[in-house]
Amino acid sequence: MNEAAKNEQSNVVQFQPVLAKTKAFTEKSDSLDAKRGFSEIEGVKRTLFPTADAVIYSYDNSDGLPCAVGFTGRKIKASFRYRFEDAQRRVAYTDKWLARCIDQVAEKEKRQAEKRAFKTSLTVGSILYSSWGYEQTNIDFYQVVEVSKSGKSVKIREIACDYTPTADMQGDNMPIVDRFIGEVISRRVSACLGRDAIKLNSYSSARLWDGKPKYSTSYA
Repeated sequence: MNEAAKNEQSNVVQFQPVLAKTKAFTEKSDSLDAKRGFSEIEGVKRTLFPTADAVIYSYDNSDGLPCAVGFTGRKIKASFRYRFEDAQRRVAYTDKWLARCIDQVAEKEKRQAEKRAFKTSLTVGSILYSSWGYEQTNIDFYQVVEVSKSGKSVKIREIACDYTPTADMQGDNMPIVDRFIGEVISRRVSACLGRDAIKLNSYSSARLWDGKPKYSTSYA
């Protein structure tokens, strides 16, 4: 085997697939070959990298120059599509690209693991606040009335607030604990910038109140 051929195989050896993922990953790639335009093209070599969630198609163009096209996940649009001066440069580039893909997969799996392990630090009586609005800032406060056994969701109720004017159509808001003005609603909890938070609707979310007055504005 010549040196160029050995270099072509280096990425296959360096990024050895995890066997448990290989079958499912191969079936997924088979179904995507046609959509990506590489189903039955003569001279194209497909190499699968399950640990990187990536596929590389390599071939030589009509001028005899080595080429490579890379895809990740189920994407139809290529992550890269390059022609190289020689096989060594192709291997060097694809090795670096695969390393980045592996890092991205590891980071994604880490986030998923953290999400599965997450349990809220909110307790019954915790106060949340929501700051929202367009052309004016509205403040709403909520009180936790129940925490699920899993620690991943809570039941909350909106509570009244004490408004103190600080300027024309501006003021500070403080929650009034236990003065409920809304019905019970259930929401999942997630971590946001180091504090537990919940999504209320399409335009607002609520996070753990820090004990400070919250500024609001209003317009006539």
